[in-house]
Order: sequence, then C-alpha cells, then structure tokens
Amino acid sequence: MHGDFDRVTFDPLAGFANVLLQQGRLLLPSDFNEQGAILNYLLRQLIVDLHGSQWRVDKGFEIDVDSAETLKFAIAKGHFYIDGLLCQNDKDCSYDEQPFWVTPASLADLEDDAVVFLTCWERHVSWLHYARLREVALGGADTATRVQLAWQVHVASEGLFEQLDTISKALTARQKVADADGKKDLTKRLKVITDLKNLFGDPATNLTNDSAPTILAALDEARPLMAAEAKDDSTQPEPCVISAEAEYRGRENQLYRVEIHEPGLAAKASFKWSRENGSVAFRVFDIVEATVESADKSKTETHVTLENLGRDRRTGLCEGDWVEVIDDVIEFNGDVTPLLQVSKIDAQRRIVTLKGKAPALDLTRHAILRRWDHHADDEARGIMRVTESNDTGWIDLERGVKIRFSVGGNYRKGDYWLVPARVVTGDVEWPRDGDVPRPIPPQGPLYHRASLAVVTKSSGTWKVK
Repeated sequence: MHGDFDRVTFDPLAGFANVLLQQGRLLLPSDFNEQGAILNYLLRQLIVDLHGSQWRVDKGFEIDVDSAETLKFAIAKGHFYIDGLLCQNDKDCSYDEQPFWVTPASLADLEDDAVVFLTCWERHVSWLHYARLREVALGGADTATRVQLAWQVHVASEGLFEQLDTISKALTARQKVADADGKKDLTKRLKVITDLKNLFGDPATNLTNDSAPTILAALDEARPLMAAEAKDDSTQPEPCVISAEAEYRGRENQLYRVEIHEPGLAAKASFKWSRENGSVAFRVFDIVEATVESADKSKTETHVTLENLGRDRRTGLCEGDWVEVIDDVIEFNGDVTPLLQVSKIDAQRRIVTLKGKAPALDLTRHAILRRWDHHADDEARGIMRVTESNDTGWIDLERGVKIRFSVGGNYRKGDYWLVPARVVTGDVEWPRDGDVPRPIPPQGPLYHRASLAVVTKSSGTWKVK
C-alpha cells in the first residue's frame, strides 16, 4: 500500500473484534483503517469456515479449452473465493482478455501438461489510478484511497519447476544456519519441494488436479525475513525535544517502506526504500526520449511531463532523486524496470529530466512517476543489493534506521515491509523477542492461489485433463 499513512496497526493474532472511540480523544487514521481491516478479516474467516478456502459459485471461473494446437481457453464469468477473498469476473473472457492482465504471457511454446490457476491479491489504488476518487470540488486535493481485489489466471508448467528450484536453494541456505529443531523442520519442507519437482519428470502421468494445489501452496515457501531497529538506550526524552542519544534522528515521524525491486535469491535480489511509504507519486502526462550529444559520447535522457511537482520537499522532487515510471501494463506483468535519476527540473513547464532510458509507457493506462528516497550512485542504477545475515550485517537506511535480511529468502518483486519511526522514542515500532528485533515475512502483497484445471496436449490438441 503506497499510501501516506501514519502506520498500519491491524494484527490478526491480537484477536481484536472492534475499535471503540472514546470521548474527547484524538481520532487517528490508523484506528479507522484497523476497524475496516477487522471487519474484513472476520468476514473472510467466516466464508472460509463455512465453505472452505477455495470454492466457486456455480460455474464461475470454469476453464473451457479450445481444441487447437496452441493452448487457448475461455474463463467463465462468475465468482470464485480464495481464502475468503472474492474474485469477480463480470463477463466471459478469454485468457488474453483478462481485466487485470493487459498482456498475459504467451502460450505459443507450451507443449507439456500445465496447471491453470487463479491468483488474487489486494491492490492499493488512488486517484492516480481512478480519477473519480478525487473530489473536484476540493480543487484537486487528495483524499482517501482504496483497496482493490485484483486477479489473474495463469498457466504454468516448466516455470513452476524453476520457481520450486529457487525455493529449494533458499531453504537449503536457511537450513545451513538453523538450530537442531530448525534443521529437522527444514529437512521435511525440502523433501516436499523435491517430491514436487519430481512431478515434472513425467508430467503426462504425474501432474494431476490432486497435485496442483500442493504445488501452488509450495510457492509461498522460503518467504524472506527482515528485521529493523533504531534502538534507543537513553532515558525517555521530553515529547518536544529530540534526544542527542536517540538512535532515530529524524525530526518527523515517518513510515519507512522497504520494497524488493529485482526478485530472486540474495545474490541477485535488490531493494529500494521510501521514508513516505512510496506515497510520493505523480501522474505522467507525456514522456519523450532524447539523445544528448557531448564531446566524448552521446547520452540518452528522458523528459517526463507531470501534472504537478508536489507542494514541498516532502511531497515533491529534487535533482538527484531516484524515481521509477510505471503503468498498469508494467505493474500487472510484474516487469522489472530501471530506476532513473532526476537530473533537471523545469518547474515552469513541469518537465522532469531523467538520466537514461525509461520503459515504454501507455499513457492511457495510468502512467505514474514514483519517488524513492534511498541513496545510490549512478553506477548502481539506483538499486541497493540484498545482503543476508542472521547476526551482524545491518544495512543503514538513514537517521539511525537500519534493517537486516535473514539468510535463506526467496525474494519476490513487490515484497515490502513497513517500518514506523517515532521521534518521541527515538526508535522504530517493530516486534521483538526480548531485546532482539524479530525477523518477519513481508507484510505484502499476499498472493492467494487456487487450481482451476490441469490441461494436457493429446494427439496434437489441448484438452482439460
């Protein structure tokens, strides 16, 4: 959720059933947001308890395969519930016409048995995605945002095998540094992954509707773990005075966001961070690539015209900032795009000049420029590499805030953690085991999956197995 929130407080393990407002007390956005989260959680748990974690209503999301050499199929309109979340398909559509996937992966080279599965997740949207959310009578002021339930129907065969192989490597790395009990648990989990990988040795006989859900569940194994701290060993400071000994040295409360940029294992994965939860974003009106000739060589730069440049430094842009430009196509495809550095700002014409070549954007599909606040040089392409450690190896962000990734993570693009930093304590709000910050999995996005069908190619044509 790239929103300008103070913090996110909902915890399903706390067992809260309601938020009660008291007379004469402050009303915080996090309290209202938690009330909505509590109701959502209770409703979804009720649906699961009554009907199970995966079920369709009538023929919703049934797969109808064309008898052809290349896999083609239709997705029936209707409803399908995964873990209590409602996936809603308003009309019959083909694989290539999905509402939340503009350019689905090609199926032209698919030859072996494959799993057709539905995945859904909660997507945070604002007026940048849906202009009608902004009340024009307020003169363009931003207000509340929304959570949207997005879904996609995927087809996977060999791609699943590659993901399981990456997960196996991550669990193996985690096993090497685990204690005795941890090693036993990881040995069992690794055996499950190995057995699933063997299913692809002869998919014509092994890949079935019974095995598909087990494979999909395994995709959430080896989720990365991260801890954060900005420990304050001094006495409690006065509310309006920043202690010189405080570890968090910011002058404002912040909600830091640490987000994975490039996926994979630690050797490949990278991350970016924002002190504003990635909420500093702008609508792109136009984008033009240009070539600048210099004495020694030519350079590519990108000129981006924005709707506005923000109100101040907190909500605006400065030269040297690292940004990314995306649209719905890039977001739904999960493409890894380069981060670009701001080299010049023309405030009069609202044109921002970026070093390098930006990805191709479809301006009709909610093109956005988003600012990130991490520090990196131009040679690093604006990214920060993931390094793992279970004891030392802290990575400094800024103002005393630091993070650490635990050994053995399978990092997925978009995985994020939220780190609230508070001036009054000189620390961050983070779960702890005694005096040690607890490594926790990403707070989102959470992907929920359900197998819809297994398809096979027989006598040169496709059919549902």
